[in-house]
Order: sequence, then C-alpha cells, then structure tokens
Amino acid sequence: IENISYIISNKCGNSKK
Repeated sequence: IENISYIISNKCGNSKK
C-alpha cells in the first residue's frame, strides 16, 4: 500500500482526496 496519507486521513475521519 503506497497510500499512507490516505489511510491516515481515513483514520482521522478526514476525507481529503
């Protein structure tokens, strides 16, 4: 998985795409 930022954002509840 190379979408670390996406996973962190998802855990924070931030849907930042």
